[in-house]
Amino acid sequence: MEVLKGFSELKCKREQEMALELFSLVKENKITELAERNFNFDAYDVYFNTSSGYVFLSDEDMNTIIETGGILDLYISTPDEGHEDFFYGLMDDWENHNEEDKKYLYDLATEELREQYKDKFKELEQED
Repeated sequence: MEVLKGFSELKCKREQEMALELFSLVKENKITELAERNFNFDAYDVYFNTSSGYVFLSDEDMNTIIETGGILDLYISTPDEGHEDFFYGLMDDWENHNEEDKKYLYDLATEELREQYKDKFKELEQED
């Protein structure tokens, strides 16, 4: 897998247009609360994964946002087992995460997401 960094590395019109769309979504503030809270919009660049074809933005800490449904959302990699998906996808697979990754998702969640997934988070809240 090769990941190219920077707009100048995007040689195909398709990838350039996708990058411009990402920049447009940032400008229009079409960003989930989760992405807004966890992504540094002051220091980021555009990337292209040559295997998947995805064009995405990553900040200096390698937090990643991808367009989904016309909005930018945080694409998450759990710290222990490295599961990757958007928050909702990771929550759909809750039973397959270990305790460290579950705690990470809980800590990452906004109040709205904690309310939405309160049944799953209940086991973690009882441990505190």
